[in-house]
Amino acid sequence: MKAKELNQIKPKVNEKILATSLVALYEGYEIHRYVNPNVDLCDQTLMYEWLFSE
Repeated sequence: MKAKELNQIKPKVNEKILATSLVALYEGYEIHRYVNPNVDLCDQTLMYEWLFSE
């Protein structure tokens, strides 16, 4: 995986689990936005940055 080669993903992280988790986060956001159209994408992005920061 190129992201691992570029050290964008920690060596111990399983790429398949990470990919599945990112898709689940995105789909969860889409469902949340459908239920509540006032959801702010910027707020969601900040939370993702917090989740994946060191």
